[in-house]
Amino acid sequence: MPLPSPSRPADRRGGGLSNAITGAAITGAAAVRLLPWFSGLPVLLALPVLMALIAPHAAAAAAKEATPAAVPTPAAAPLFQEVAPTVSGLNFTHRLDPDHPQAYLYHSGFACGGVCVGDVNGDRRPDVIVVSGPDANAVFLNQGDLQFTRVEKSEVSTSNDWSISASLADVDSDGDLDLHVCNYDSPNQLFLNDGAGNFTEKGFAAGLAMIAPSLASYFSDFDGDGDLDLFVVTNRFYSPTGYPQELAWEVDAGGTPRMKDRYAPYFRLVTPPWAKAGDPPFIQEYGQPDRLFRNDGPGTDDVPRFRDITDGSGLENIDGHGLSALIFDANGDGRSDIFV
Repeated sequence: MPLPSPSRPADRRGGGLSNAITGAAITGAAAVRLLPWFSGLPVLLALPVLMALIAPHAAAAAAKEATPAAVPTPAAAPLFQEVAPTVSGLNFTHRLDPDHPQAYLYHSGFACGGVCVGDVNGDRRPDVIVVSGPDANAVFLNQGDLQFTRVEKSEVSTSNDWSISASLADVDSDGDLDLHVCNYDSPNQLFLNDGAGNFTEKGFAAGLAMIAPSLASYFSDFDGDGDLDLFVVTNRFYSPTGYPQELAWEVDAGGTPRMKDRYAPYFRLVTPPWAKAGDPPFIQEYGQPDRLFRNDGPGTDDVPRFRDITDGSGLENIDGHGLSALIFDANGDGRSDIFV
């Protein structure tokens, strides 16, 4: 349909130009028809005004048509990629054994063991040691190219203890990594390395065969004498029969409430702040104290001797349910501090 005529006749000087708008060009006659409110102005004035309004949009449209479509950027490769046990050889499972005598630990922080990594045979490749609750511990030697082989005969694998965690450190200062294993309610173990990845258990000789709910071990030179001392985080003992289903305490000959002997390793009597006179005592699970051992150097058999120095260290009255620790210089004085 033709556009309505303006109130004034169009200037015939623009009549010989095309009415079409193509790109950024526009004729004077078209300007007058498209903008009737400019009918009182000369066509030559209407044309620059209209071009100023339309030109930016037309130029943008032309640029958009001329710009080639952007090529999609390929997705970045993931930072980590899982290597299947069938490929690496690190085939180890923390098995669930409901018939195990210590199966009551599955609901606790002692449910499964841990892992540590270090070069144990001197070939400058990181090896892997995994410890387990119901099954034997394992040593995996690194063959290169993410290929590992399990050591079939190792003293590390002969234990029947419920192992929780392991740590590698040069405990006897002979230049190779030795292994410390935390066990639940059985002696902790110290395996000395001959440098070729052959381990010999020396926990009793070293004075480290503590029996506790041990959870994690940390070696550091706490006394600044040049050898590694040991800090052990403990948690609590768990009752094999769970929470008492009977009255767990009794009154002794002096009239004082006390825990019955069979519950004493797991629970204690406490008086909360809100208790009133005459209220029965409350029972509470309680954590064991963490332990600090000082390395006093090797004996005549070259096995390092450790002394329990927890009493008097400032740690003797801390009996929370420890889960982990961090050893670092918290105040910049050059000494090892402990965060639990």
